[in-house]
Amino acid sequence: MDITQTYIKMCEKAYPDISDVETINIDFGYIPRLWAIKNSPHKAKQYNLFAQKAKPEGDFFQVYFQDQLQEMLVDKPAYSTPYGQLVGIDKFMAEKAFSWESMEQLWLAFVLHEKYHKKLDGEKWK
Repeated sequence: MDITQTYIKMCEKAYPDISDVETINIDFGYIPRLWAIKNSPHKAKQYNLFAQKAKPEGDFFQVYFQDQLQEMLVDKPAYSTPYGQLVGIDKFMAEKAFSWESMEQLWLAFVLHEKYHKKLDGEKWK
């Protein structure tokens, strides 16, 4: 799981676009989600992270696991199978001249591109 400042910032910038997407359709007991909240600028750590199922009170945003990002695309027929997702992400990577540091960064960029027609332009999704 990518918990670098780069990925957390990417998730923060993706909010609220993908905040309304339900990422877990199963309920096998406690399935935590990772939430982040931005600290004040004078703190050493820029973000605090919390793992829990429901969104905490306050100005939190979700930091997505790779499987949650992959699940966001299953409603699109072309991506309803793992093979379809692999073909799609392969094509996406071939077209984009961008370097991702983790699979979560790659999948977040792919989901935002496919569902919302957005791409990362520096630090903003446009």
